[in-house]
Amino acid sequence: MQESFYGDKSALDQKQQTFARLEAMKEKASEQDRVDADVKKFEAFRAKVKQSVTNLVATGNAPWLKSHDGNIEPSYFPETQYVPQGFSAVWFKIREQELGSNDPRWYSRKDVFSHGYHICHNEKATIMSFRAADDSIKYNYYWNASQLTGIPPYEKTYTVSNEQVPLYRPATIGQGHDKTYHPQETLRADLTNYLVSVQTHTPYEPHGLKRIEQVKDYLEKSNSGVFFFTAKTASDTAKKIVGNLSERANQQEKSVEKTAGIEF
Repeated sequence: MQESFYGDKSALDQKQQTFARLEAMKEKASEQDRVDADVKKFEAFRAKVKQSVTNLVATGNAPWLKSHDGNIEPSYFPETQYVPQGFSAVWFKIREQELGSNDPRWYSRKDVFSHGYHICHNEKATIMSFRAADDSIKYNYYWNASQLTGIPPYEKTYTVSNEQVPLYRPATIGQGHDKTYHPQETLRADLTNYLVSVQTHTPYEPHGLKRIEQVKDYLEKSNSGVFFFTAKTASDTAKKIVGNLSERANQQEKSVEKTAGIEF
């Protein structure tokens, strides 16, 4: 049996191994607690979004349930010229409406102070969640230009278009006289067409007003992730529609140029 200055070496090694295992278990438990806390915070965020959206739909006050004349612009970040996509594209428009703002400009805290702007008293940030590289859930905080002082006035850089844009039509369910629309498809269609109108600055009329009650009931009974998914797919579809419009316009322009070059 090996002896050391402190006694039995094998017993000492065993104690050290036990201590290391206990430390590893504590670290693992701490990491799990952090993950659980992240998940709870994220679920609370999604539940708040769900409640906000459900209330807006129930009262007919959701942005996609209101007609407009095309005098509207996508939300964006002036610092980077980034235009939010997916759920974010819808959520920022919801927040602009809740703030009573016609200004589509958004700023991070860093952007606010780097320009010498100031956040108005008691103005709360709009929260956005995202997954970091380590798979943890992170949050960013943003302020609309209407919540700031010292900021230059908003200047429109677009013109309203009266171009007829193709509508996304919801898929039907059932046959014959029983044919109807699933509430999620109704929501997706209005979101898609609204986002297309925002990006193309064209007039918009909602088509799901008669099915508000069904959409509200669907959102209430669904889990909190349904609206996130529906908004994302609507944004993706709107992007494709706008992309096709741009491609068609380019082709028409090339056709005109080619025709102009022909001598008669």
